[in-house]
Amino acid sequence: MSAWVAAQAAQMAKDAQVAGASPALEFQTIADACAEVDGAGPRRFLIRGIWPAGVHGVHAAEMKAQKTWNGCDLAVSVASGTNWLGAYPIDDPGPVIIFIGEGGKPNIIRRLRSICADRGLTLEDLPIWLCVRSPRLQRDEHMALFEQKVREVRPKLVILDPLYLSVGSANGTDLSAVGQVLERPQHVCEEATAALFVVTHTNRKEGRGANRITGAGPAEWGRVLIVGTVTSKATNAETLETTVVTELDIAGGEVPERMVKIRRRIYSDDPDDLDSALHYSVETLDPDVYTGPAAGHGLGPAADKLLEALETTGGGTSQRLVDAIAAKHGHGLKRPTVSKKLNELESLGRCVGMAQGPYGEKYWALTAAVSSVSHDTDADTPDTSRDSGVIAVTSPIGDDTVPMTPFPTLNGSQPSGWSDPIRPRNGAA
Repeated sequence: MSAWVAAQAAQMAKDAQVAGASPALEFQTIADACAEVDGAGPRRFLIRGIWPAGVHGVHAAEMKAQKTWNGCDLAVSVASGTNWLGAYPIDDPGPVIIFIGEGGKPNIIRRLRSICADRGLTLEDLPIWLCVRSPRLQRDEHMALFEQKVREVRPKLVILDPLYLSVGSANGTDLSAVGQVLERPQHVCEEATAALFVVTHTNRKEGRGANRITGAGPAEWGRVLIVGTVTSKATNAETLETTVVTELDIAGGEVPERMVKIRRRIYSDDPDDLDSALHYSVETLDPDVYTGPAAGHGLGPAADKLLEALETTGGGTSQRLVDAIAAKHGHGLKRPTVSKKLNELESLGRCVGMAQGPYGEKYWALTAAVSSVSHDTDADTPDTSRDSGVIAVTSPIGDDTVPMTPFPTLNGSQPSGWSDPIRPRNGAA
């Protein structure tokens, strides 16, 4: 009977390996496990301080948030030993396999070449293997080819972009089903000590971080999570250069949580020619530096925070802006600072304050946002000369486009973020 059981176990293990599934259960004494770990030598990072070598994880962001650009940058970095995003050292460089299911071969080659050109590299010289089709992880023939190529190349990094094309019929809301699908490439990569970098989308929920990763499974499965949020986008009207600022929230079981802020610029020699060279650059930014359309004022960090709050909230009263600042940075601003900086920003034409409510409390908005609400025509008599650089606006009344903001309850309590209670202008309690 024992011989039959052993034969069955051996056959099951063989079947599992052919299918690319997890191997048969293996047991060790804790002493043997410790000896194996200690004998393997020091562990390394793939991306220093961010992604351990040989570990599987997820990079997620909203649609068109440059997820593939981040993956391409990582592929070139690992294959060449150059810094990821121009800032983070690669400690375990080597071959890379990319599975890319969107965009096509000309598109991905053009991107990779632009990154290489920025670093003085030649793409053809790098140990990168490319498959412009997403493997169907539930199909045995695809997993057999996946495993064969990983064993042949012994890569340091495997990129799977995007996940939704690879999970097939697995229910994206079923944690167990998605986990079983992802387990198969995970074990193949672990056996080869390759990191597995899976690219997926975020949902439309508010907030940021792992809770925004679409579906059940990827966030729970990944040992490293990098979730991107675009904070600003701009296109130069003359050159058509695009500039995108993204904040990458990083979390993992063995890495400290952090936020990386990057600015990426991309343009082509001829926007009308799909074969013209792309030009690529990326830089890391101080997380607290405001990079929105009203930047460049020179008024300091408090003004940066107010402009950022104006952009993220769409405008509002001073209290609303301070609440937004406190929610993000863990602290508000003092009333005199808020008043001074908003008035200074208004004098520079970065924002406009419009009196409203029974006490004339101001509703603040970025100048660009205000100009889209109230436009002057040639027949109008502007409140401020156009030559002054300040866009004229009219105060919202009745059913005007700008929404009325409820006036805060004046009970002498201290609203969040303020250093003193808000009171009516006549001083009444």
